[in-house]
Amino acid sequence: MKRKNPKNILVPIFLVLTLNSTFKVLSQNTDSILICKYPVKEGYVYILKHEKPTSYQDPITYLPIFSKDSSVFAFKGGKVVTVYQKENFIVIRSGKKYISYSNFQKIIVNVGDKISRGQLLGFTKKTSTDEYFRLDFKMNNSEKDISYEDQLKYLKRACSH
Repeated sequence: MKRKNPKNILVPIFLVLTLNSTFKVLSQNTDSILICKYPVKEGYVYILKHEKPTSYQDPITYLPIFSKDSSVFAFKGGKVVTVYQKENFIVIRSGKKYISYSNFQKIIVNVGDKISRGQLLGFTKKTSTDEYFRLDFKMNNSEKDISYEDQLKYLKRACSH
């Protein structure tokens, strides 16, 4: 009687364990929402539970968006008002809203450019510890931040259109 080669069994078991541990990492202690179309083709934002921000510069109002693709697209049309190549950061003014995008590897727009929704802005990068490309995204009105929760609502709506 011929015995089955244990190597044939190890591959499927390894695959199941790898997928299972990846899912645990993605869902551990947080929920996430799917981001599609803008500002990335497909990505995730982890929903963080936090106190209300007390400062205009509070980093919790930045949404880290994780994606397998490095391309970054304009969430809304507008005019590029700031480009910091060194800091990998751009700001687009859209009506009364300002939308910030950061963590770029390469920015392909310039100050003064008119941008349409969905236009390619550049390519984000991975940090040394990230498995996915990471884009830091933030929206605010002229004088105040748009809350973390409201930004999530805007991003969710983009997937439904």
